[in-house]
Amino acid sequence: MLYKVLEVPGIEYIVLDFKSSDGNFIAQDLDDSETWNAKAFYQWLIDEVLVFTDDGISGMDKDLYKQFKAFANQRGVCVCDSRKI
Repeated sequence: MLYKVLEVPGIEYIVLDFKSSDGNFIAQDLDDSETWNAKAFYQWLIDEVLVFTDDGISGMDKDLYKQFKAFANQRGVCVCDSRKI
């Protein structure tokens, strides 16, 4: 699901490592070697990458948006429209 989310803004340089037994993961930016844990990665996507619209997120279909929102919420990250903050 997250690779589909990364396709929305056209990001190809991030790899996800799902080896954790607790369902979490590590994301790594191959360009600058920055890494994020699952919660920080969701927060980065929301705050810095995804573009919110009145209908959700630009370029993301409603089913993918629902999945993204559910998984972010499981990790304690609120998917809030950054235009309203």
